[in-house]
Order: sequence, then C-alpha cells, then structure tokens
Amino acid sequence: MSDSSSSVKTSDSEDSNIEQVPRKFTTKEKIVLLSALINHRPVGVNRHFAMLCILDRLKQAGIECTNDDVWTFLRTLYNLEKIEEMEPPIPFIAKRIDFDTQVGKFLDSKGEEEETASQEEAKPSGTHTAEEGDEPSIPDDCPLSLLVNRAKRLH
Repeated sequence: MSDSSSSVKTSDSEDSNIEQVPRKFTTKEKIVLLSALINHRPVGVNRHFAMLCILDRLKQAGIECTNDDVWTFLRTLYNLEKIEEMEPPIPFIAKRIDFDTQVGKFLDSKGEEEETASQEEAKPSGTHTAEEGDEPSIPDDCPLSLLVNRAKRLH
C-alpha cells in the first residue's frame, strides 16, 4: 500500500509540474502582448492593474491566457526585479491637508461672494429660504455652469 500511495504522490507532483510548463506564445500573440506593454507597464504599485489591461487587450485579440502565463513570458524577456527597482517610489505625503470647498470660488468676481456670505450670516443656522429667482451666478466657462444649464433645459 505504501507503494501505491507513493506512486500517487509522484503522479500529483508530476501533475503540478505539467501545470507549471510555460505557455508558448505564437508570433502574433507576442506582437499583441508587446504592443500592450507600450501603454501598460506592469511595474510599480499599479502593476496588477496594468496586467489586467494587458490581459484585456489579449482577450480582445482572441488570445486566452492567464496572468501567470504573461508574467512567466515577461520574466524570459526582462529582469522584472531590476525594472521594479528602477521605478521611482510613490511620494509620501507627510502633512495632511483638510479639504475645504468654498462656494465663492464658483461665483462671479463681481462681489456676489460677499453678498452671499452676508446673507448666510443673517439667516438662522440650519434653515434656508429660497426666494423666486434667487440663483447664484456661475461663469459660463465653468464646467459646473454647463451642468446647471443642461439641468435647466431638461426641466
């Protein structure tokens, strides 16, 4: 019985060796893969996202393969560890800055910001009463104004 169990173990190890055989890419597949590398470099923090883009490009070309196949192929062409070392590190932001939105940045520079601020101070906190025709003026070249104009046309 020990012979059969040992033979089973060797067959399992043989099966695992069969799965690890690198995939052979055809010339067309290599061209598609290398052209995908031009736009998506699989190095740095976002290397896995780049690999997904490469796999998507291969899939669009009708090439079915796994990310392990692509990584193995790239290791035959490049020293990925050295390339990873050459990639500049992500800068660390040491100081935290709070995000502040100011409505005045979106208003005209004709002093409406001051009027809006004085109106808000005069109103009790937590309440807002809109008068008819009471719309803030937004510059036409502001992307926000484009959205507001589209919304007005829809209603």
